[in-house]
Amino acid sequence: MVNAPLVLAVEPVVIGVFIVVAVIALVVVFIIGHVQPIAREYWITEKGASVAAKIFLPLVALLIPDMRAFDLLDDLASGIPLDLFLQTAGLGALYVTIYFLVGYFVFAGKEL
Repeated sequence: MVNAPLVLAVEPVVIGVFIVVAVIALVVVFIIGHVQPIAREYWITEKGASVAAKIFLPLVALLIPDMRAFDLLDDLASGIPLDLFLQTAGLGALYVTIYFLVGYFVFAGKEL
């Protein structure tokens, strides 16, 4: 028989661990997404674009979203044009769809 107070005491700890991991992952993706375009520009201009860089950098740009595209703070003060809003919303929907499909195909065969 399961001890009910023990289960009730462990449940918030488990939920807290998942929340902390999710927040850390979001912060890491946020930082990488803002630093990736800067690093890519530096790598191409300072180092010269080698063949490996020409292959590797577009893959990194595809896998890690460029968060600068979602930075609309400067446009917010003067009003965001509808075409810019639709372009940003479409890009966000595209990233969500791609990551959702990748997650689905990775975990579709897994059982709980």
